[in-house]
Amino acid sequence: MSIGLARLRGVDALRGAAALGVVLYHEVGSKPCVSTGTIWNWLASPLWAIASFGYAGVFLFFVISGFCIHLQWARRRTVEEKPRTDFVAFWKRRFRRLYPPYLIALAIYLVVSGFTTKLQATAFYVWDVTLHLVMLHNVDGRTAYSINGVFWTLAIEEQLYLSYFLLLFFRNRLGWRRTLLLCAAARVIWLVLSVGAQNAFGVNIPVTEAAASHWLTWALGALAVEAAFGIVVLPAWCSRISVGILALLSAVGLTYFLPLIESNKLLHDSAWLFLHPLFSYSLYLTHQLVLMESYRFTRLGLSETFVAVVIMTPATIFFAWIFFAFCERPYLGSPSLAIESGSGTTTEAEPSYFKISTTPASLLAANPVESGQSGQIFR
Repeated sequence: MSIGLARLRGVDALRGAAALGVVLYHEVGSKPCVSTGTIWNWLASPLWAIASFGYAGVFLFFVISGFCIHLQWARRRTVEEKPRTDFVAFWKRRFRRLYPPYLIALAIYLVVSGFTTKLQATAFYVWDVTLHLVMLHNVDGRTAYSINGVFWTLAIEEQLYLSYFLLLFFRNRLGWRRTLLLCAAARVIWLVLSVGAQNAFGVNIPVTEAAASHWLTWALGALAVEAAFGIVVLPAWCSRISVGILALLSAVGLTYFLPLIESNKLLHDSAWLFLHPLFSYSLYLTHQLVLMESYRFTRLGLSETFVAVVIMTPATIFFAWIFFAFCERPYLGSPSLAIESGSGTTTEAEPSYFKISTTPASLLAANPVESGQSGQIFR
């Protein structure tokens, strides 16, 4: 039986949009809109309003990540009852794909900071760099944003990859409904542990920067790819526009509410739990380095909006393209990354884009959705 291949260009587009949203947020949206009466400010007012929500691109990244990581398993699930995933091969593939570009970007930031600031090799500096090297800097409130303010999300990604096999275990043993409940419970448990550590020992363990807080978001991406293949059937309300609009409006409302309770850490973190139910990687890794140079243009008297939109945004994209060509592309697909599927065939890693097997409906109809289940997640 022949199986066609179709590129998920929409996933690539979403990933790029998410990365660009983060760039615009850091350059425009995170700053107050200063009205100077110039034509640039007037034209950019809508952009300023939209860019203020650009940080949501981070959470879109997590959904896309869960979707793409679970893609290989879901594709094999359409032709196998119990597909198997090799943990070692999986980690070798993810390590080679993500860690070398991250390490290069980290080295660049350390060198730049060494030349632009008074570098002191203190015990904390060694601790900070060590946590970044092993991607655990998001578990310490002092190091989560220290070297580069966006690297905390990359640590979360690596930790979510580590939890993927635990997610598979729960999904196969308990089904998706109970698995999602466990992922949601992990958010609450981590909050309780963080508050307890702060009160008992004075240790600041981040909540919003923890992998446990984003496990549910990541799992929803994995669930989405199974729904795309027809392996599971989502409840009817998931496709209702009214539900989507209500969820979006609720999220927007919470974004305005959270700053009002910033001083109350417990209340703020508790409310936050309810807010977040290829080239883009290079852009995400390097954009802060480029944006640090924006002051060179604003001190010339140019409008901040003009600098952000006309100069800095294209500059971040151009620099990211160079970084991609020399520091990321060499670590993309490689024959050594071919992994063995449960059927004995090999599937080469597809990091720059993702291919989906278009399986005939007759095969999906003959294939049970989940062992002992009717195809509905919520019954």
